[in-house]
Amino acid sequence: MIAVMGASGNTGGRISEQLLRHGERIRALGCSSQRLAALERRGADVRTGDATDAAFLTKAFVTRMPSTRSCRRIRNRRTSARHGTRRARRL
Repeated sequence: MIAVMGASGNTGGRISEQLLRHGERIRALGCSSQRLAALERRGADVRTGDATDAAFLTKAFVTRMPSTRSCRRIRNRRTSARHGTRRARRL
C-alpha cells in the first residue's frame, strides 16, 4: 500500500488517480472528505485530517500499513538502475 499525502489536492489527486489506474492499493490522506470521496469510490483507503496533527499522521501511517515507500527511495532506485549499482534491486 502506498500512502499519498495531499491526495485531496491537485498534484496528490493526480498521483492517486494514476496509482489506482495502475492497480496499486493506496491510502489517500487529505483535509477535504468531499474531494477524497471520488478516490474512496475507486477503492482507496481514505483518511481525512490535518497534516500538522501528529496523532492523525501516526494513525494514518502506522495503522495497518503493510509497508511504506518514499519518493526519494523510488527515485534512488531509478537513478541507481541507470548507473548499474546494486541498489537497483526490486523493492
